[in-house]
Formats: sequence, structure tokens, C-alpha cells
Amino acid sequence: MKTILDESTQRLSRIVSDDISSGMSQFFKHRCHSVRTTIEARHAKKFTNLSKETDTDQSTPINKDNWVVNLSNKPLSSDERSILEKGPKFAPTPRKIPTKDIVAEVEAAIVRLPDDTKDAIRTSTASILHRASLPLHNNISKAERKALQSLKEDDSRLIMKADKGNCFVVMDRSDYNKKMEVLLSDHLTYQLVQEYPFAKIERELNHRLLDLKKKKKIDQSTYRKLRSTDAVLPAIRGSIKHHKPGYPPYIG
Repeated sequence: MKTILDESTQRLSRIVSDDISSGMSQFFKHRCHSVRTTIEARHAKKFTNLSKETDTDQSTPINKDNWVVNLSNKPLSSDERSILEKGPKFAPTPRKIPTKDIVAEVEAAIVRLPDDTKDAIRTSTASILHRASLPLHNNISKAERKALQSLKEDDSRLIMKADKGNCFVVMDRSDYNKKMEVLLSDHLTYQLVQEYPFAKIERELNHRLLDLKKKKKIDQSTYRKLRSTDAVLPAIRGSIKHHKPGYPPYIG
């Protein structure tokens, strides 16, 4: 700022009188000082407010009671609760890179793409996996990893994300099944079908797509992308409204 002010003063001195140049120089110096003082005061105020917020956050204990809602008849251990409190978006550090799973997912995703595009994606995937390495530090303890494995192997309980809030709900599988059966018993909303309808739907869809391709309304690439094979029966899953009486399920 001082360099810019000096250069401006020198240029002014060449085109205006000494009195005017001196007056303008004093004005610029005063203006620079005023702006600098204002900025310093604003930064000091921000720093003070940030310090107060930090002190308040550190002094207020975090209530984790609602982070994990256990509705099952089996209590959670401290390690089980600790791992679940990390939230649905938490990803534990893997013990090894799941190369086979990654390759299988990539192959499933590119099945309808052109061959040259498939080869390019496979080459890129192989290069990334070759360079991949595990993080240096684990983000969970051995006890938490053991608790996580125990929760996975426990078929008597279900762990699901709550309908509202970024938390987990733990429920006995039998209770969950009963609540879902009650929900699906509403025949005004759901209808029981006597036979598997998706094979017929798939045939009709593929026949229509083939007809469009023959009429040159879609090209071969679009036909391959839209054509359905091995249709899978959809599954219904309910989220538990843990904040409502009776903990009813919700299907969104």
C-alpha cells in the first residue's frame, strides 16, 4: 500500500502544483490509515466472537442420547453404541482394499456401454486399483471393530436409519416384521398379486424397444442401454418414526 501511495504521489507531482500534490498526499495517507483501522477492528471483532463460540462449545456437554435409539430387548454395549454414534455416513477404515467387489460393481455398471468405452473404463479402474493403498491410521478401535462385526452377525436385530434425524434405530427383527405386515395389510394402498408379473412386463418393454429400433426412432446404443434383462423383484423397506408413539414404520 505504501509503495502504491508513493508512486501515485510522484505521478501527481508532475501534473499538479506542489500545494495540491501535498494536500492530496495527506488525504490519501489519512484515507489509508482509516481503511486499515476499520479492517483491523473488523478482524478483531470476528476473532473475539469466534473465541467466545469455541469456549461455549467446549463448556457445553454433547448429549448423545438421541444419536442411537435402541428399541430392541437387548441392551447395546458401550462399544456397540460408540460405533453406531458415529452416524450412518461414517465409513470404517477397511482392513484390505475390496478389489473383487469394486471390479464386480464396475462390470455391472458398464455392461450396456460400447466395447471401446468398456475397455477404457477397465484400464482406468485397473490403474487406480494398482496405485491404491490403505490409510495409515484406523479410524476405529479394535473393540469398536469387534462390536461392529458382532452387530452384523446378530440376525435377531435390525439397524436402520431413522425416518428423521441423522441417527440409527435398533429394533428386534420380529417387531419390525410385525409392523411392516400391519402396514402392508392396508388393501386400499397395497394389492396382493397372484403371480410374478415382471417377466411379462420385461418382455413387453423389450418388444417395444425393438420395435422403436427397427423404425429407427432409437439407435443401437440407446436400445442396449434401455433393454431390460433379469428383472429383479423390488424390495420394500420401512424407516422407523422413533419420535412418534408406537414407533410406526414409514415407506418413502
